[in-house]
Amino acid sequence: MDNTLQPSMMKKSGNASSTTLGSTMKSTKQRAVYSELLSQELPPASVLSQVNYSVHDYHTQSEVSAKTFEKPDLPPQPPSHGLASFDDPAIEPKVISPFVTRPGHIPRKIEIERKKRLYATQDIEALLGAKGVDYSNPLVTTLGNIKQGLPCMPLEAFDNVDFEIRTPAEWLERGIKSDGTQGGLPAKALQLQADGSGQWGQCKVVGYSEELQKFEVDWLSSDSPEPRHLHRMHICFQAEDPFLYVERVSDAHKRRADAESALLYKLYCDCMPSDDLKPLDSEQCNRVLGLALNSKTLKQSTLDTSVLMNEISFDYVRAMNRIVLDAAAKRAQDPSNTSTPANTASEMVRQLQPPEEDPPRPPPPQGTIQLEQIPGEFRERFSEFLFNSFLTKPEIIKVIVQVKAECLKVLQTSFFSFGTKTVRWDEFQQQQKMATEAAALYLKDTWASNVISHIRASLKDVKKGWFNLEESSNEVYGFSKLKKFLMFLNFMMEDSMRYLLEVSLTNYKNYIVDACASTVTINSVSDATVTQSSSASRRLPLFQVDLVVEGEGAESVFAYSTPEAAFLSLPLKYFDSALMLTGNIVQIEKRVMIKLFWSNDPLMASVHAVEDWVVELRKTIEADLTRSIKPVTEYLTKYDEFLEFLKLDVAEYIAGIEAEYASSEETWDVQAVKKLYLKHLAKEKEVKEKLPGTISLGLFSVRCLKVRTMLCEKHAEIARLLVELIATKTDEFAANTCNIFNDISHKLDVPCNDIEEVTARRDYLSQIPAMVREHQAAIDSSMANFAVLDQLFYHLPESSDQVRWRVFGAPKMVDDKINANAEALDKKTDSFQTDMEEEQDAFVELIKGFNDEVNSLNQYTDLARLEAVAGHVRSLRKKLNTAEEDARLFNSREALFGKEMTQYTALKDVQKLFEPYYDLWTSVDDWTKWEKAWKGDSFLTLDAEDIEKKATTLFRSLTKAYKFFEKKGVAGYTDIACDAKEQVDAFRPNLPLITALRNPGMRERHWEAISSKIGKSLAPDESYTLQKVLDQGLQDDLESITKISENAGREFRIEMDLDKMEAEWNEVLLQIIPYKETGTCVLKGIDDLYLILDEHITNTQAMSFSNFKGPFEQRIDNWNECLQTVSEVIDEWVGVQKNWLYLQPIFDSADINKQLPIEGKRFSTVDKHWRQTMTAASSGEVLAIKFCNNAQLLERYRESNKLLDMVQRGLSDYLQTKQAAFSRFYFLSDGDLLEILSETKDPKMVQ
Repeated sequence: MDNTLQPSMMKKSGNASSTTLGSTMKSTKQRAVYSELLSQELPPASVLSQVNYSVHDYHTQSEVSAKTFEKPDLPPQPPSHGLASFDDPAIEPKVISPFVTRPGHIPRKIEIERKKRLYATQDIEALLGAKGVDYSNPLVTTLGNIKQGLPCMPLEAFDNVDFEIRTPAEWLERGIKSDGTQGGLPAKALQLQADGSGQWGQCKVVGYSEELQKFEVDWLSSDSPEPRHLHRMHICFQAEDPFLYVERVSDAHKRRADAESALLYKLYCDCMPSDDLKPLDSEQCNRVLGLALNSKTLKQSTLDTSVLMNEISFDYVRAMNRIVLDAAAKRAQDPSNTSTPANTASEMVRQLQPPEEDPPRPPPPQGTIQLEQIPGEFRERFSEFLFNSFLTKPEIIKVIVQVKAECLKVLQTSFFSFGTKTVRWDEFQQQQKMATEAAALYLKDTWASNVISHIRASLKDVKKGWFNLEESSNEVYGFSKLKKFLMFLNFMMEDSMRYLLEVSLTNYKNYIVDACASTVTINSVSDATVTQSSSASRRLPLFQVDLVVEGEGAESVFAYSTPEAAFLSLPLKYFDSALMLTGNIVQIEKRVMIKLFWSNDPLMASVHAVEDWVVELRKTIEADLTRSIKPVTEYLTKYDEFLEFLKLDVAEYIAGIEAEYASSEETWDVQAVKKLYLKHLAKEKEVKEKLPGTISLGLFSVRCLKVRTMLCEKHAEIARLLVELIATKTDEFAANTCNIFNDISHKLDVPCNDIEEVTARRDYLSQIPAMVREHQAAIDSSMANFAVLDQLFYHLPESSDQVRWRVFGAPKMVDDKINANAEALDKKTDSFQTDMEEEQDAFVELIKGFNDEVNSLNQYTDLARLEAVAGHVRSLRKKLNTAEEDARLFNSREALFGKEMTQYTALKDVQKLFEPYYDLWTSVDDWTKWEKAWKGDSFLTLDAEDIEKKATTLFRSLTKAYKFFEKKGVAGYTDIACDAKEQVDAFRPNLPLITALRNPGMRERHWEAISSKIGKSLAPDESYTLQKVLDQGLQDDLESITKISENAGREFRIEMDLDKMEAEWNEVLLQIIPYKETGTCVLKGIDDLYLILDEHITNTQAMSFSNFKGPFEQRIDNWNECLQTVSEVIDEWVGVQKNWLYLQPIFDSADINKQLPIEGKRFSTVDKHWRQTMTAASSGEVLAIKFCNNAQLLERYRESNKLLDMVQRGLSDYLQTKQAAFSRFYFLSDGDLLEILSETKDPKMVQ
């Protein structure tokens, strides 16, 4: 249907006016045709164009189909009771359609019928429900949060009459019948209850009350309650668009809810306490007054501003409360916030809806305001403006233009360098440092100096007046125009500097973000996928970093030449530096007004680091850098596969290979070493192909060349050392084999000097073939080793090559030597046999000479020649012994030559005849010398046991000799033997006395006891001899002396036992060994300590019961106490150690300590003492006797055992409670149960 209508063709339905209501309805706005079209959701362009339009259902938001306009099956209506009939024009809706239908257009009546059927099918309650308006339940108001039962605000006050399409008079005019009477308008009205709920009912509108501003209705249902007067908000006419009515009602409800929320919000603000809030200080108040009283008239007036300032302070406090309330409401309404407790106050705040802020007013199209022409006032105002303004001189305007030009130059600079090349960390630092310092220097010096020069050049001729640069009075300068002018210039410069910083920081952020605008996926050490962001321009990586090796040996790790964290801190450092460098620029005001007194340096306001946009830029840079650094860190982990090889010590590795495969010829495995050599050569090639020289990781370009070269060189070095190991061991083992054959050759080259050597050589020659066969495997192995070196293309030195062929020809060389030796030995054998026979003949003659010499000894009977005869006898004895050895040699050689052995009986007879002469002369000579020494030397140096042994031996020898010579009848010799035997026999009775007095246990107290007993003074010293002892006649008191000596011997044994025990303990060290990963130690070798303790305690207790303990009683008691203390300390130590070893892994768990805090604290105390003690015990070589003989240590261990017993009991009670709570725990041992309880944070650990 064409909706383009001429005004002359438009006519409203029911446009008659009521004469009674016309004058009172003028204030009600009537909805126009344009508004009616827009109510059907038509765009404004469609209303003024030729585009057809269709009606939409407001409830379903879809086009209304043709079936909608079918006549509905309405339920039978109750009787009208004579009120009104619905078959009249009162129910016709308002349509925009011409009364005269043009061809091709829908007739007006059809349009009206369609509207009537559409409106008749709508359910008011359903439409209102779709808008959130439900009258079936009592109305709930937000004002109920203030006081329970508080009614809501009347809805009528929020009615928007812009939705009305007719005035009340026009509505009532629609219900006038043809006879002029009011028939009523059919409608639906809301029957409201006191609680705000209601029910829709059929009615007819019959009038309107101007006084009440309400329509008068008649309810069609007889049981419908009063009232009969309803507001337009509660009446929906049948001829009215129900969609438009629903919009009107929902709009009123929304506006009422907004008003109630605003009232509640302001009430909360007003009721919030303000005692803790800081009011406006004096400086802020003065600044407000200065801005308010900025005109000449206000400054000269005597206004009382206290009331206004109180209002401002109150508004300031309310504004602070409002900020706090908004923040609390935002937290309470945040579903992710769980920290706010659930209570009445939080629920009230959560339901609070802060009023929406008014949108900012659009800027005016012009910067001036048109004023009415008031000549007199304008002149006054203009004069006042000229008086206050500094823009009155051309010089000032010129300065402003020049300063503006300088400010524009500043904007051409930048605080940062935006290079396009990939740079290292130090290069980036240098670039940014130079750019930042250059910009800061330009701002502080060049820029300020240029501005000052322009000011001075333009105002140099101005002396006294408003722009006096030579002003020295601060008071005069304070109200001068120059101050305002310089403040204006300062603002210009601050604005330019702020803009410069904004642009620089933003560009810097974009520079960093653009460099970080890529996604990196690390596939391997040589492959990384870099996906560039679609919005970012493609560029080179910003940073270049080298992959290096840090540390040495086992501490070696892969790292970057610059730590990753430095690439995060450095860009942020210069971001902050730009802000910091602009914060200390002095205002030009001080530098221009040099004659004024300045108490401080006024600084130009700059961008602060806490401003929101600065914080946001910094966070963006930090986030992007952090994200871009992660791939670099991840890439470093890809080198973990090379970490083990990196930490490999080449020398240790080669030493290990040598120990495993080349420690000896038996373990030598040349093929295994060759395999390792080839493996490392292959690894070198693999590393060279696998590791890239440079790889791009988005923000970073990582140079891996150094690491690749180092790993390749390390593999090559190992391969070189392995092949050198093969060469060295090959040469060594070949040389060993050569040495074996060389030794054989050298032995065969040595000449044989007697028949024994000939015989030995023949035996050796018979063994050589077996030896050659035994070493043939070594020869073959050496040749195989040389073959391996040939395969590896190793260049052998000339010396090794010579060894190679000597090994190869060694068996042949030895075989030639064997043949040559066999011939030489046969010749040697005949020669040696002839020589031996000649020597035997000479030996027989020598024996005859010995016999004659022995027979000649009978002539020596003079004791005056004792020393000479004794020497001659001893010399003859040596010769006879040599002859005996020669006889045995001749017999052995006769056996070698295969001859019958000669029996040298004559030699044996001579030896038997010589024996008595030898015994007599040597015994007499020894007695003479010994007696002199025994009686003349110091008595304190005599060895009683040695004297007794020698005297007894002499007596026996002399007795045997006396009997021999007496039997032979040799008179001279008999007398000598008898005399010597009597002298020895006379000395022997002194032996018990010597033994008693030279007892090793004799001490000064014993000598004093002997002196007291026998009544003779005995004080042995260095001059005291045996002769003096004999002269004192001590032999008579032998019994007393012997008894005292025996006591001294028993005491001496006690002393020796004590010294022995102490000496043994001086070698007993504490065996302290580290215990697992606990960081402390434990005691080992406890059984050895107990063994020696038991033995020594038993011995000491036996000593304490001895009758001879007197001199050592105190020492025995002290030693026994020491051993008892050590024993108790060891017992307590073992007890603490046993319990500590059991409880330490239990209380090492944080969960167990939380569940048993008291026991955990007790164990912690014991653990502390334990660690201190073990640290002291493990510091070097500590003697057990010294460390354990400590009463404080014993007391500490006893206290520790008590604490550990308490911990054990607490732990047992704790386990019983757990077993009682879960009966299956009874089937577990205490250790398993504790392990389960200690892993409560990680249930997967419990298997």
